[in-house]
Order: sequence, then structure tokens, then C-alpha cells
Amino acid sequence: PMVVGGSRGTVRDMDTQETFTLRITPPFQDKFDSDDVSILSPVGKALLTKKVGDIVHIKTPGGAICYLVESINL
Repeated sequence: PMVVGGSRGTVRDMDTQETFTLRITPPFQDKFDSDDVSILSPVGKALLTKKVGDIVHIKTPGGAICYLVESINL
């Protein structure tokens, strides 16, 4: 599978080795949980269509980050 809107996945920060579970959500969702990432955000855009094992380099307002996609649940 690949990351699409509504999918949930686990990523590993390649610098800190910390893992995060994220859910890609529509931009106009009424309620956001702490693990929700808008499909229009830099992280959401960068993760779309990625597969398990892909490394994603993301430029954010807070600086560059690099994630390894570890799992995807549709």
C-alpha cells in the first residue's frame, strides 16, 4: 500500500530515531487529533504516495526533517 488521504502510518525520524504514528486527513476536518496531519501541510504533501521503506525529506517552516516510512494502514 501507499500513503493516501485517510491512511494511518508510522514514520521514524532519521535524526532522532523517534517514531510517530500519523493520520493523513482532509484539510477541512472538523476535529483534529494530536496525530492528524493535513493533506495540505508540508508533511502531508511529502508523505502522499510514499510506500513502506521510502525515505522522505521534508522542508517545513521549522526546518528540514527526514522520515522513514515504517508502516501504512489504509
